[in-house]
Amino acid sequence: PTPKKMGPLMLELGISIHSVVIGLALGLSSEEFTTLFIALCFHQFFEGIGIGNVLAENAKEGASQRVVLFFTLFYGLTTPVGIAIGIAVHQSSYDATGQYVAFLPLVHLPLSPINLHRMLATGVLESISSGILMYMCLVTLMSDACSSKKFMESPKLDKGVAFFALFAGATAMALVGIWA
Repeated sequence: PTPKKMGPLMLELGISIHSVVIGLALGLSSEEFTTLFIALCFHQFFEGIGIGNVLAENAKEGASQRVVLFFTLFYGLTTPVGIAIGIAVHQSSYDATGQYVAFLPLVHLPLSPINLHRMLATGVLESISSGILMYMCLVTLMSDACSSKKFMESPKLDKGVAFFALFAGATAMALVGIWA
């Protein structure tokens, strides 16, 4: 594929990996499951709008409908698959008597092993996931959008509004992240 066609494919791949990892983090959570689930629904909704926009532009530029449909379905399945894997890992971390089985050897810490492992796994997964998403957004989406002829020729006010909307959206998602 040409570099122009590879961009959306790499975006889809990166966001799909992000969705699996964020699903894993949700599946591994316990007490905060409801809060994370609500935040994830909002997050996935807006991420889906972004992916849908990229796929719609590809369809306009001649991508086959089968490819667009495949990527749409693929994106829709990645988070549920991640959640299922996370729940399976979460449930397999207990033995038949209901005792927690640690995956990592621990030094005695004030946190219980259950909470420490869960917090460590969730933190690492969410960090990887957010890094993938930020990279894909900035490198693939923003560079394409800001270097397009339409954006370059638009008035300064429109550019300012676009950047304000970008930062307002990032701030809103950060507030959801603090709340979750």
